[in-house]
Amino acid sequence: MISLVVLSVIFSLYFYVEAFKWGMSAKKWAIAGFVLGPSLTAHVLNLSPYTLAQCSRV
Repeated sequence: MISLVVLSVIFSLYFYVEAFKWGMSAKKWAIAGFVLGPSLTAHVLNLSPYTLAQCSRV
């Protein structure tokens, strides 16, 4: 159980930093990374940065 929480925190930090670098809403991506964890990684890798920027503005 603790490893799941640690993994969620790691992914949350990762998505926060990546969203911040791309100029997107970092807080939303950090929350998504915490909740969805590694499953969000596969989704993000299939999207272009332009598409991600458009999705974060909503």
